[in-house]
Amino acid sequence: MGMRRRFRFIEDRELVEIAQLGSMEACDELVWRFRGAVLLAARQVLNSPEAAQDVAQEAFLCAFRGLAQLADPEKFAGWLYAITRNRARRVSLRERRSEPTEDLHLERLMDAYRDEPTADPLDAVLRAETEAAIRELLCDLPPEIRIVVQLYYYEQWPTLRIAKFLSLPLTTIKWRLHAGRTRLSRHLTLLLEEKPDARPGKETRRTPHPRTAAEDV
Repeated sequence: MGMRRRFRFIEDRELVEIAQLGSMEACDELVWRFRGAVLLAARQVLNSPEAAQDVAQEAFLCAFRGLAQLADPEKFAGWLYAITRNRARRVSLRERRSEPTEDLHLERLMDAYRDEPTADPLDAVLRAETEAAIRELLCDLPPEIRIVVQLYYYEQWPTLRIAKFLSLPLTTIKWRLHAGRTRLSRHLTLLLEEKPDARPGKETRRTPHPRTAAEDV
């Protein structure tokens, strides 16, 4: 843990350069920074969370084996994304599975709605129904928009880092984030109107809005 803290404030590019020199600690830090994003990229292609986990491990191993050949450390994120997508597509073509599964990270979007714990069974049911509905809303987003929303909210990545990872222009990332946020906000508003928190004799709780700060870069 102490070694990882030493690398905490080092930029990705410098961290990759250190890893290229053979530092295992730098490689561990890269895994810590990019593991969530790599899993999300694998889940874009695969239905199975277990298969996505395997692909993520393979992608990191492949990337670290070829790290010395990466001429521009600045391109590490996009390179890792491409490796992950290729591995995931290969597994998808081989297995051709279509079983319905639940995203490992979807419930994290609901953190903003869990301000205070409750033992009330009815509240628990309402929350569970709301979370399930949000899962459906996210799954309904186009994949290219969904992964931007997930990286921004789940991984707390700034838009510039997302752009590097997906190898897309920053303006494209901001547009997709805006489109996803607008669509989710509209449907969440309707959802919360249909399933209000308030009941007779109970004070209505304000529902925090998802993160809406200007896209930090």
